[in-house]
Amino acid sequence: MSPKKRAQKVSTDPVLAEARRRGWLRSLEVRANAPKCGAKSRQTGLPCKNPVKEEGKRCRFHGGATPKGKDWHRRQFPSSPHRLEGKMKALRRRDREAEERRAAMTLEEREKHEERRRHRQPGTPLERRKAKYDREARKMVSALLDKPDKRRSDEEKALAAEIERLEAAAVELEKAKEDETEDDKGIFG
Repeated sequence: MSPKKRAQKVSTDPVLAEARRRGWLRSLEVRANAPKCGAKSRQTGLPCKNPVKEEGKRCRFHGGATPKGKDWHRRQFPSSPHRLEGKMKALRRRDREAEERRAAMTLEEREKHEERRRHRQPGTPLERRKAKYDREARKMVSALLDKPDKRRSDEEKALAAEIERLEAAAVELEKAKEDETEDDKGIFG
């Protein structure tokens, strides 16, 4: 049976037509009672009336399909095979275009790009928080190591003075040793 004849048969069957009509009315009722997106339309200025899954969320046209949560930065793949194929094709195209842009960069632009990629690594909220904590800790440690300690105890002061005195004495001994070797040339001098 051809698709056209099958369509005619389906449309002429009163039981199927009534079931289809009831299903259509039920879907209209569900859509009418579902929570709405509410995003402001740029064209009309009115709120968007597309249905959403949860109250306070947005529809797929206004960011409701944007990845969220701890894996927002990772590539997410659809479950249906035909959508997965399209997603993979789009990702390959995106990667190829990014590689072409990088190839067209000058040496300075490329270095700047690589520096930015090294320092702006995405991650889960926990990874980003840990990286921030580590950066702050390194900054505090380097500040402490660079700043000399102005508060010295009496014992430290005495030790520093003794070290200076001993170093001066060592220099004097070296001079005296050099003078002796110059004066004493041995029996053949």
